[in-house]
Amino acid sequence: MDLAKRIDIELIIAGASEGWMVANELADSGVPVILTPIDNIPSSFDSPWL
Repeated sequence: MDLAKRIDIELIIAGASEGWMVANELADSGVPVILTPIDNIPSSFDSPWL
């Protein structure tokens, strides 16, 4: 996001599988995020949410 500001380009983040870790920064920046829900779930019931 810093690079996009420095070179004045519009940024769109696609995927964001670990976007929850920087959710506040994403919200504050106003950058659009395209989520892929199938990638954001554990692979099995026993997998931890990391």
